[in-house]
Amino acid sequence: MKRKLPAAAWILIAMALGIVIGYMVFINFPDKESATKVAGYISIVSDVFLRLIKMLIGPLVFSTLVVGIAHMGDADSVGRVFAKSLGWFVTASLVSLVLGLVMANLLQPGHNLGLPLPDIGAHTNLATSAFTLKDFVIHLVLKA
Repeated sequence: MKRKLPAAAWILIAMALGIVIGYMVFINFPDKESATKVAGYISIVSDVFLRLIKMLIGPLVFSTLVVGIAHMGDADSVGRVFAKSLGWFVTASLVSLVLGLVMANLLQPGHNLGLPLPDIGAHTNLATSAFTLKDFVIHLVLKA
């Protein structure tokens, strides 16, 4: 009879593998620039995995709501739940907006900061990076 490894064992194996790969990158690429570049390519798998999980959250929440509403029964209970949910959403939004406006007017953040405005023709000198293979793969899956 075959025994499967538990999930905790797979997690420990993956952690050990990550440590070994990280140490090998550290040994083979001693300068920080090339090590960072290699680590960026290694992180493609984890970035794609996390973005795929993010893609599943929306349909999962939607399907959970639809199934929950379908099992409620009559339309009166669905209408009551909808009205209560909408009421709570509007109330929470209004409370947070009023609280934010009151606090901004009381505290006046940035009032005496006195920063000069830049000239219209001023250059920002922002460092922009080239579009890499890693960026391409991540944009293929999802760019949030």
